[in-house]
Amino acid sequence: MSADTRDPGRRPPPRLGLAWYALALMAYVVAGYFYKPVLMNWTLGPLFLLAALYVVPTVGRAAWSRLRTGQSS
Repeated sequence: MSADTRDPGRRPPPRLGLAWYALALMAYVVAGYFYKPVLMNWTLGPLFLLAALYVVPTVGRAAWSRLRTGQSS
């Protein structure tokens, strides 16, 4: 008897690759170069990384899955 009770049809969410972290860092540095007072403070710096590394991919995956399931119906 197997202890694995996961649904075989569901895959775990994909992990962010190193390229995504590098892209977020480059976007932060470029935006910080042009908008120093806005991004380079202790509040918005971590919020930018949270948005770039968690919120954007989560919303993108949700929109992509909704778009895929909407097309198949």
